[in-house]
Amino acid sequence: MGWKKTVGELFSSRGITPERNERMVSCKVLEAIDLYQSDPVRAALEEEEDLPKLSAMLQELESELEGKMELGEREREKRLEEVEDIIENGKVKKLREDCHQAESKIDNLKRERKESPLLEKKERLEGSIRSKKSEIREVEKKIGERVEELDEVSDRIDGKSVEVQEKVDSALGVQVKNL
Repeated sequence: MGWKKTVGELFSSRGITPERNERMVSCKVLEAIDLYQSDPVRAALEEEEDLPKLSAMLQELESELEGKMELGEREREKRLEEVEDIIENGKVKKLREDCHQAESKIDNLKRERKESPLLEKKERLEGSIRSKKSEIREVEKKIGERVEELDEVSDRIDGKSVEVQEKVDSALGVQVKNL
């Protein structure tokens, strides 16, 4: 069960809310409850290193669960175990550290990517590829033009060959086969 849900459940089970029981809970704890209920991850990340608001909230909640809060015994024990687990195992502090490490890692990777010579090299290679593709199109165009010229020359040679055959045939009376 996530701690966000647990904190919300602790105050909303059996119709007990911080607003209805304000006399039982300090202002600091009410402020912490508001912060942690609206955006628990952001609240934990923005709070001071040792998480004083969360600690105060959990300790007061633990105290209330042990004494004043009107809950069934089984419900009280369950909620008390959840609060103690959060306090003793430092789950929120660990989550906060993990988030800060992940943010730091992301920032480092972004910086490395920006500063990487590979990005510049990639851009140069992409430009070179575009240039080579353009050159290939030009060469293919020239090859096409040369093929047309060769076809024209071949046609002229064939025409001259027929002309020579006709002249030899008329001048010498000899029929010449393909030249």
